[in-house]
This record gives sequence, structure tokens and C-alpha cells, in this order.
Amino acid sequence: MSPLEEHLSVTFLLNSLEFGGAERAFVTLANELQRSGVEVEILGLRKGGELCSAISQDVRVRVLGGSLPVRLSRLSQHLRRRTPRVLVSGLNEPNLIASPCSAGAGRRPPKVVLTQHTHLSEDARRSPSPRVRYFPALFQLAARSADAVVAVSDGVRSDLVERHRLDRARVHVIHNPLPLEHVQERSREPVEHAWLRPDRSTPVILSVGRLHPAKGFDVLIRAVSILRRARPARLLIVGEGAERSGLEDLIRREGLSGHVQLCGFQDNPWKFMARTDVFAFSSRWEGFGVVLVEALAVGARVVATDCPTGPREILDGGRFGALTEVDDPEALAAALAAVLDDEVCSRLDAVER
Repeated sequence: MSPLEEHLSVTFLLNSLEFGGAERAFVTLANELQRSGVEVEILGLRKGGELCSAISQDVRVRVLGGSLPVRLSRLSQHLRRRTPRVLVSGLNEPNLIASPCSAGAGRRPPKVVLTQHTHLSEDARRSPSPRVRYFPALFQLAARSADAVVAVSDGVRSDLVERHRLDRARVHVIHNPLPLEHVQERSREPVEHAWLRPDRSTPVILSVGRLHPAKGFDVLIRAVSILRRARPARLLIVGEGAERSGLEDLIRREGLSGHVQLCGFQDNPWKFMARTDVFAFSSRWEGFGVVLVEALAVGARVVATDCPTGPREILDGGRFGALTEVDDPEALAAALAAVLDDEVCSRLDAVER
């Protein structure tokens, strides 16, 4: 154990342990840091979430709960009592309360690191929630008193610096982590879904993510409807979220009830990725898009929207997968068809890449 690890304690602050890219990144980091000898805990503003089972038993988990004033008070008291060396926050409310609560943590306040997991400008412009429109200005204020800001992609960093006037020297790019060996090992577990049998005659398209407008699953469903006019295909969407009922209505309206399934949360999405004919990424905006990295890691062929931000960085401008226009079901259908029809396109070998 290094001298730094010997005395290092880290607290992660997030909304909850519900399924999401930022939440999964925090769980991965917490588990790996704990295994390396760092004292780690996760603080959630709300109870529960599908990712609770993914956390190492050695990582402490606490829930603050209550209204915003109650959470502020409880967080300040907790930081005074626990005195972690570093407080790492992610997502809207945690990023806003981390610095003021740290300042009230007594004579040994932790260093505060705010992490930005989305393209802030696009999130504010496109989000259906009116409150999100005010977040860029509030995040600017919070970032001034933080010790550092982490962006999960170069595009997120550029947005923070160019559009929101953060000091470039204080914004660091750290891509979301991927436990490669774990992902590849679990990708070899059996899948019992009838559509994914090795002897299937109908190709299967897969997508993974929260059922949220940012993910563009409505566009993907329309793209599959267009694709099916020329060839058979099926679509599986792994994930859960508030848009489920709307997507189910769209599936019925498009006449796709026997051809598109919403599979809900799966603790092992990688075994689905490893057996799909093409992995589709249809987001309108992102921070990074770690599911693209996961799909490549298990050898899936990939089609992705060239959204802000992440896919262009991950796919090296189209070298490792097709890039297509955002919010364009016709273009997405054409890209999917091109991959499915390309008989000489073999699956990527994750180890060689």
C-alpha cells in the first residue's frame, strides 16, 4: 500500500444508486479504490436503486434522505464526523451542495471534486425539466469554490470552458472507467432470450440505457420500423426509466409489438451485447457514452449517433463504428442496414483493439 493510499479516504456523493452511466462509474471507482486499500463510502440523497447489488460489501453506503435543507444539514454533519480527504460528487444536486457542505465541515474540510457527466449546454437546452435550464449558471458558481472539476470527455470539457467560462486549467478529462476483465468475463454468461439463439434467422439490434429522452430510443424504434420495410430485424432495449409507457405506446403505433422489446434493467447487459448483430446508440446528447466502450470490449459491431459528446471520441471519428446524424431515423436505419448487410464485417476483437 502506498503512503497516499494509507491515509486516503474518499466519499462519493450522488443522487441514488439507480441505473445510469454516472452511477455505474461511481460504483466501479468505489469498488476499485476499496480493493486498492483506500477507505471508500458512497452517500446517496435518496434510497435504493438497481446498482446496490453491484457495490462491494467493503464499501460503506449511507442515505441522507429528507428535504433539501435536511440533506444539507446531514451532509455537513456527516463530513465533520467522517472527515474524508476527498469528496467527489456527480449529477445536478450533488454538484451544487458538495462545496457549501464541505465548507461547513469544520477545520479539516475535504477537497471537493465536481464531476460533469453530461454535455451541460445540450442538457439545459433539450431537457423537458424547466429546473435543468438554470443548472449551468448554478454549476458555474459551484465550480468556483471546488478544488477541481472532472469532465468525462473532451467534448464536455470544451463545453464547460468555452460556453460556461470555467478555467481550462481546473477542468480535467477523465473518461468513465471500465472494468474490462469483469465485463468480458460476464459477457460469456449464457443468455436465455429466445431472440438471441445462435441459430436465429432474424438479426437482432440491441441498445442499452435509461429510458430517457436524451437516449433517443423513440428515434431508434422509428428507425427499426423503417428498416423492417426492407428486411426482417428485431430490437431489444435494456434499461428502465420514466419513458417506458411512452415508448410502449410508440411500439404499438408502429406495429412493432412482436419485434421490439423493452427488457428492463439487467445486471449483466454485456452478455446481450456479445450476442447482438449490431449495437445501436441513438442518443441526442451524452457526456461520454460508456456503453459504446462496453459494446466494443465484447466484440459488438456499433452504430452510433454523432451526438454531443463522446461517440466521436470513442469511435475515433468512425474508425471503430458507424456514425450517423442525431434525430434522424432514416439515416439511422440506413446505417443499421449497412452494418447488417456487410457480410465481410467481422466482429471486433476486443483484445487486439
